Amino acid sequence: MALTGAQILDCAGHDDLLELLFGELRVRLPPSEPIHMGRFLKKIRTIPIGLRAMAATFELDVSMALDDLGWHFGNWAHRGYCDETLRGLRELEAGEYADMFAKACEVAQTCWTELTTGHDDFGK
Repeated sequence: MALTGAQILDCAGHDDLLELLFGELRVRLPPSEPIHMGRFLKKIRTIPIGLRAMAATFELDVSMALDDLGWHFGNWAHRGYCDETLRGLRELEAGEYADMFAKACEVAQTCWTELTTGHDDFGK
């Protein structure tokens, strides 16, 4: 069953809303599937734009909480995914972060080969 406006309005607070949205994302993008970036991007492009933005920016959120922006590109060095993440940030009206991400993506692309061939020396 697809998420409805009535379900959203019935949420008692932010925590309930977040759980509802994550539940919908788990149905549409089952976490048990191994990540294959091409299939992932194709799949998220079929879901509603807000959920798509959440899915596209999730790993960036994790990277910023646990590592940093540089490591995000080391872990997720995929041009299509970067583009989708940037669109997601803009959809979520995170303009300052979108601008920063776009600039960082440009820098990361200058060493894309190094980012995608191994992480032994990355960050040193």
